[in-house]
Amino acid sequence: MFAIVKLFGVCMVVGGAAVIGFSEGGKLTLRVRILEELIQVFEGIRNEVLFSSLPIGQVIEGISAKRSGVVAQFLAGIVSAPQESFSERYLFSLEAHARELLLDKESFLRLCEVRHYLGKYELSEQDRSLTKTLEALEACLLRAQTERGSKGKLYRTLGVSAGIMSVILLL
Repeated sequence: MFAIVKLFGVCMVVGGAAVIGFSEGGKLTLRVRILEELIQVFEGIRNEVLFSSLPIGQVIEGISAKRSGVVAQFLAGIVSAPQESFSERYLFSLEAHARELLLDKESFLRLCEVRHYLGKYELSEQDRSLTKTLEALEACLLRAQTERGSKGKLYRTLGVSAGIMSVILLL
């Protein structure tokens, strides 16, 4: 009977540590997916700004309706935030959802810049600025994909290894 309890304990320790490692690896994959979705959103915003005459709030509301998950919550927050100006609503929503969006510092700063020009300048200036933002987000995506490849495996391996080492130390 004691051997079964001991075996169960070993499985719990190894399994718990492995779950932590796989969870951290999963966050890296989720971060890549969120960046890909943000790129799609800003491409959509760019296209709508250039080829429609809708106000920026309606553009974002329309794109938000087609999305789900944390990116949709971020966009919906821009539309429904209590602040007066678009810039303030955008920043409020970005800060409120930054943690769920899994943004690193550079991605966050690039997305903060959007509030300064979106809906304020001539179309050519908005196009140039959105193109610049998209290029920056694509660079962030590339870094996130590289990080997922290297650190994702590392986190999973460390999780399983930590569990095995804990069992060895406890025996």
